[in-house]
Amino acid sequence: MVVNAAGAWADTVAQLGGVRSRRLVPHRRSAAIVSTEHAFNPGGPMVQPTDESYYFRPDGPHLLISPCESIPAEPGDAQVVDADISELISRIGAVTRVGITGVVRAWTGLRTHPVDGLPVVGFDADVPNFFWLAGQGGYGIQTSAALAGLAAALITGTLTDDDGALAAALSPQRAGLG
Repeated sequence: MVVNAAGAWADTVAQLGGVRSRRLVPHRRSAAIVSTEHAFNPGGPMVQPTDESYYFRPDGPHLLISPCESIPAEPGDAQVVDADISELISRIGAVTRVGITGVVRAWTGLRTHPVDGLPVVGFDADVPNFFWLAGQGGYGIQTSAALAGLAAALITGTLTDDDGALAAALSPQRAGLG
């Protein structure tokens, strides 16, 4: 059995095994830790405008910021686009008095999204023993326990009636995935 939990590379891994694509698209997302003129309460709130175009929140003595970009990208070593972070620092400076003084560190990752936005969990109907566990779209940490439980139940044949609707909703065979 192969469990395809390859994140941004899930479709590529599937195709290597002769499994058709499920139209999983990696998207670039960046974040940075920035220093500020004034210390923040580490328990302070996350701040995000109503259009959800960025956010910031305390991170120890600094702020964690993200421009919330979602740019389709090829699977690979995602790199920070310095202009994205600089633009966000300017935007935050224009609407707050947080006084960002510099970037401590920045990083970029890939968030893989299926076309319908739901994770893909289950056996592939066309290739025996190929199991999909992909497409969490940046919510992998938050959904990992529940999706691991569902995956284990599907793999071991112990799915309960309570989880049947969820398994059907996340199935690789659902409409629109390929």
